Amino acid sequence: MDAARNVVRGAEQAVDRDNDLVLRFNERHPTLKTLRDRFEHYEDYVRGTGDAQRTGRRRNGELLTLDGAGIEVAASEGGGAEGHLVRIAVVERDADDQPTESVYQAPTRQIAIAVRQLARDLIAEVDYLTNVISVHARSAPILKASEVLERVSPPKSIIEAATLPMSA
Repeated sequence: MDAARNVVRGAEQAVDRDNDLVLRFNERHPTLKTLRDRFEHYEDYVRGTGDAQRTGRRRNGELLTLDGAGIEVAASEGGGAEGHLVRIAVVERDADDQPTESVYQAPTRQIAIAVRQLARDLIAEVDYLTNVISVHARSAPILKASEVLERVSPPKSIIEAATLPMSA
């Protein structure tokens, strides 16, 4: 789950969260982030202190009082055409702030294929953007080194300053 989420985060940083590529992936796989969050904060969900268990689904919301564990791995099976299937059941708040059991599942093969496609699409998108920038750069005026240095912000460290050419 973490590896898949990291690819999505990388895509968000590379092309922006509002890019069609990222939006399309998140629409097709809406439970991926939810599953990752539940596993990443498992100890909070066991105790009823997870974000989705608080009133208003906010970190400062009132905690959910539980009779038992707030999360459990309901099933974990594998080997089929879809790979390993992970299913978790979580007691969390619904839209009316009432406790309800939500079940999330993820067939790992499907997620792996989707994430691999996102990575490929991202590489193609970044390559396209690089080519566009390259074409624009070729049509830009050629600057002398001194003109470039005038446009560069001052050095941030002594080491950086020592590597810059001395001005006359």
